[in-house]
Amino acid sequence: MQRPLSKTLFVSDIDGTLITSGKRLINGQAEILNHLIRQGLQFTVATARSIQAINVLLENIHLTLPAITLGGSLVTWPTTGEHLVARMLPSQTAEKLLTFFSKRDISPFVVSIDGEQDRAYYSHSDSAPAEWYVNEKKVYNDPRLCWYNHPSELLVTSILSMTTFVKQEALKELTTALLQVEDASDCSMPARQFPGWHEVTVAHPGADKGTALDGLCEAFNYEWDHIVVFGDDVNDLPLFAKADLAIAVANASPEVLTRAGQVIESNDSGAVVAYLAHYYACGGSF
Repeated sequence: MQRPLSKTLFVSDIDGTLITSGKRLINGQAEILNHLIRQGLQFTVATARSIQAINVLLENIHLTLPAITLGGSLVTWPTTGEHLVARMLPSQTAEKLLTFFSKRDISPFVVSIDGEQDRAYYSHSDSAPAEWYVNEKKVYNDPRLCWYNHPSELLVTSILSMTTFVKQEALKELTTALLQVEDASDCSMPARQFPGWHEVTVAHPGADKGTALDGLCEAFNYEWDHIVVFGDDVNDLPLFAKADLAIAVANASPEVLTRAGQVIESNDSGAVVAYLAHYYACGGSF
């Protein structure tokens, strides 16, 4: 079936999907993607990363649409950093969560908006994965990074999310306890760089990629009549639920593969950009 390029929106996860395991696009694919965007391809990304990280990882890609960031907490213009959609934790919920983590001697990584700019607060590392998580951001000089000594310092900001890392054997206890905190939801994924560990992020209940996609479409007055998404991990499933066509890369988790309408080659083969190039070459045909 053929469709005008401008009527189909393509949304791709980044890590494990759009870019390779080496955290880059395959040589030449940035030029291909930019060419497709100039020709009218409607393309953006949906990721657990910040817009600051996107602008580093995809520095040669000229995105013309807002990106879904922080797992759906924000919908953000890449060039200006302006947020079209922001889903913050209620202040009382944020305070309860900070107390919850403090009682467990956990110093979470906290992302917030302080009225002036985005902030990413970190404190004493309580695990090797947590230290790696912060150091990765230091490498690309993330301008959001701030140190906090005590959780009470964070209550003057509007908190978007809190992230920590737990061992497999402690995951169930932590996530079960988090269910008791109202007006918050958690998402856990294996920490691929650290086998046996899980990354747990707590955010607003409506902060998922699928709900953020609804917000993006609403902001653009629903000008797209077909949505195609690409993903590899469980936090992409809300995105899959909103798509007309959900595509998994071959390296996706088993749960994602079973929910996909189509499976393409792995991220390390550059399958997403190859798919988009084929779509354009076929004149907008699936």
